[in-house]
Amino acid sequence: MAYVLALPLPVALAAFTAGSAYVNHDAGGGTIAVGRRADLAVLDRNLFATGAGLPADARVTHTIANGTVVYERS
Repeated sequence: MAYVLALPLPVALAAFTAGSAYVNHDAGGGTIAVGRRADLAVLDRNLFATGAGLPADARVTHTIANGTVVYERS
């Protein structure tokens, strides 16, 4: 018998962002909020939209580090 274990998308994204910041003792990262560093990646789709496909298929269009765009897909 095979078991498939999956986390709901909001839980998986929270673990990947806020959870990673927490375990790395990074109090300034992990969430988007006033007073936090503006480190984030912008994707080519809304992962929560119907028909968006797998999160792994999304492509990064921009990367922002400390409020500065450091990567922009051409």
